[in-house]
Amino acid sequence: MDKQYLQYLKKSKFNHKKAKQYQKAYRLIKKTDLFNEEFYLNQYPNVANANIDPLTHYLFHGGAEGKYPSTKFNGNKYLNQNPELIKNNTNPLAHYILKGKKQGQKTHPVNYHQQKKHILKNNLLYLHNYKFTKEPLVSIIILNRNGQHHLKRLFQNLKNTTNYKNYEIIIVDNASTDKSIEYLNTLKNTHPITIIQNNTNQSFSHANNQAVQKAKGELILLLNNDIEPTYGWLNEMVGTIQENPQIAAVGAKLIYPYYFDRISPQKSFTIQHAKVKFEEVINPHYDYGPIHENIEEKDIFNQKYNKKEECLAVTAACTLIRKTIYEKLGGLDEEYFYGYEDIDFMLKIHKHGYKVIYNGAALLFHHESSTRNNEGAFAEINEKNIKTLMKKWETYLHQQILQDKIQHKKLFTNQKLTIGIINTNTKNNKKISKLAQELNTKQYNIELINNTLTRQINKETDILISFNLDYRIHKAITRKHTIKIYYTEDKITQEILDQTKNYDIILTTNPENKTEKNIFQVDKLNTENILDTIKKFYNIQ
Repeated sequence: MDKQYLQYLKKSKFNHKKAKQYQKAYRLIKKTDLFNEEFYLNQYPNVANANIDPLTHYLFHGGAEGKYPSTKFNGNKYLNQNPELIKNNTNPLAHYILKGKKQGQKTHPVNYHQQKKHILKNNLLYLHNYKFTKEPLVSIIILNRNGQHHLKRLFQNLKNTTNYKNYEIIIVDNASTDKSIEYLNTLKNTHPITIIQNNTNQSFSHANNQAVQKAKGELILLLNNDIEPTYGWLNEMVGTIQENPQIAAVGAKLIYPYYFDRISPQKSFTIQHAKVKFEEVINPHYDYGPIHENIEEKDIFNQKYNKKEECLAVTAACTLIRKTIYEKLGGLDEEYFYGYEDIDFMLKIHKHGYKVIYNGAALLFHHESSTRNNEGAFAEINEKNIKTLMKKWETYLHQQILQDKIQHKKLFTNQKLTIGIINTNTKNNKKISKLAQELNTKQYNIELINNTLTRQINKETDILISFNLDYRIHKAITRKHTIKIYYTEDKITQEILDQTKNYDIILTTNPENKTEKNIFQVDKLNTENILDTIKKFYNIQ
C-alpha cells in the first residue's frame, strides 16, 4: 500500500472506494492542464503554508471550499449543473476527469483575463496624462504584516503603471513572520525602498505616522499592500492635487479583483470604493455610519463614478495627502486600531476648510484587507472604533448632515431630509396636507403618522413634528438626534410645558407666547419657518 493511497484513505475517512477514485483522478489530472499549481498557490496563498501537495489539497479541501483549480475549469459552474455532487461532497474536477468528460460535460473556462483586459483598456480613455514642469516627490507609505504574496503582486508592475518617476517607498513591516522582509530586500536595487521594522503589530495610525516622520516627499501616499495598480494611477492623483492648493487629499476608484471562489463571485470587477458618505442607523450610541458609496456597482465606467469631484472622504487604502496638511492636522489619530482613522482624518480636513477630491480615472484593484489585524474579536474592535469616531464627531456630524440635507448638497450623505408628521386629530388635516405638499415640492421626504400607537419611527426620519400631545413622544423609537418639534396655536401653559419636556423645539404662532430657549415664534406654519428655526437652534449656517 503506497504512501499516497494511505494519505487519501485517511482524508476520505477510510472510504477505500473514494481513496482509489481520487488517486486515479490525481494521475489523470496531472496529464491535463486543468490544474495549475502556480495559479492555485498564488490565488490561495494559505495553501502553501498547509504543508500539503496543492492538487491533493484541491481534491479534498479546495473543491468543497469553492476554490478554482485553474482558469480553465470553473468548478462552481460544474457543481451548479451537477447539484448531487455537492450533496455527496464530490470534487468537481475529479468527477469531470473520471465521468463527466465521457458524458460530454463542459469544463466552463473562466474568462476573467478578457474582462480584466477590457477594464484596463477602457480606463486608458479617461486618463489625463498630466505633464509636470517639476514632479514633486511622493512618499509612498505601505504597511505590511505577513503579506509577502500581496507585496509580490503590488511590485510586479509598479514602475510601469505609475506614469510618474519622482517617488520614494517606505515600507512599515509590523512584525511579519513570513518572508516579507527577505522579499523586500531583493527589491532594494530596483526600487527606492526604505524599510521600517516593528517588533509588534502597530496600529494603522501609528505605523503611518511613524513613516511620515521619515518621509522626504512633499506629498504622502498611503497605500495598502493588497492594492494592484493600473496604468497612470499615480500621475492622475498627483496631477489632481496640484490643481488647487486647497485640495488636501485625493482618492482613487478601487475595484474588486476577480474572485475565484464560491462565496464572493458577485463582487468580481465591481466597485469597492468610490467616495465615502454617511447613512442613518438606529444605535443607542450614534446616529450615522460611514459607507463606501456605490459598493459592488457593476457599471464601473458610469459617468457618476468616472469623474473628478469634491467629496467628504476617501479611503486610506489609496490616498494622496499634502504632507504639510497631514502634519498640521496631527496625522492619523492613534486612538483607533485599524478602522475609521481615515474617516476621522477626512473630517478634520473638512472642518479646517480644505477639500478632498475623488478621481475616478485613478483605477486600482483592491484585494482587501491584509493590513488589518484580524486577531481577536474584529466586531468588538470595529464597534469600539466607530464609537470613538462618533464620540469625537457626533455634534459636528449632526449639524453638517442636517445642513447637507436641507441644502441638498449630497456631500455628507445621499439621503434626503425626511420629516415625519404626527397627526392624530382631524382638525389639523388641512394644515398638514398643505405643509406636506410644500415639503414635497422642495424635494424632501414626508412620512405621515396617523396612529397614536405607532412607536417605531423610520431611521431615515430627521425631524418629527407633532400636532397633538396625546402622542407620547418619549416612547417613540427614533435615532438619537431626531429633532422632535411640537406645534401649537394655543397659549403655552405650564401644563403644556410639562407635557412637552421631551420635545427639542416648541413652535408657536400664538403672539402671547414668549420666545425663549426652545420656544420659537413664527408668523405661520411653513417649510421655511420650520427649517429656519432648526438652523437657529442648532447653529447651522
